[in-house]
Amino acid sequence: MLHPSGNPLYIANEDDALVTIVDTKTNQVLSEIPVGVEPEGMGISPDGKILVNTSETTSMAHFINTETRQIVENVLVDTRPRVAEFTPDGKQVWVSAEVGGTVSIIDVATHQITKKLNFEIPGVTPEAIQPVACASPRTARRPSSRSGPPTASRWST
Repeated sequence: MLHPSGNPLYIANEDDALVTIVDTKTNQVLSEIPVGVEPEGMGISPDGKILVNTSETTSMAHFINTETRQIVENVLVDTRPRVAEFTPDGKQVWVSAEVGGTVSIIDVATHQITKKLNFEIPGVTPEAIQPVACASPRTARRPSSRSGPPTASRWST
């Protein structure tokens, strides 16, 4: 995940349970941040101040202050979180849970889950639906799921 300024680069090291920060100009490692088991997805706030890393096995969204390079909060989400996507205003981050079949909407200021979205696809059992990507309605992208095309799904709250 590239910082909005173009530097640094944040890398999820799944095998080492680390987020590595690399200076894109010098290619030097600036820092390594221990996170949960199997870090996967990352999202960065529009202002570049907060990085959210998801850890699949730990089922956590880790909020990292990009200036101090420290975890400021760990938020428990549903099983196997994959993607963290900030809303354009930076006030919420949406975290998809592939096995949990949900998307958690987290308030960035309070680190509280304010809403949990579920997929409903007619004729498909809830445990068979695995959302792997998400986006807020304001980003004009559609949610995707491994159980069918995005046009076949609908959000429910």
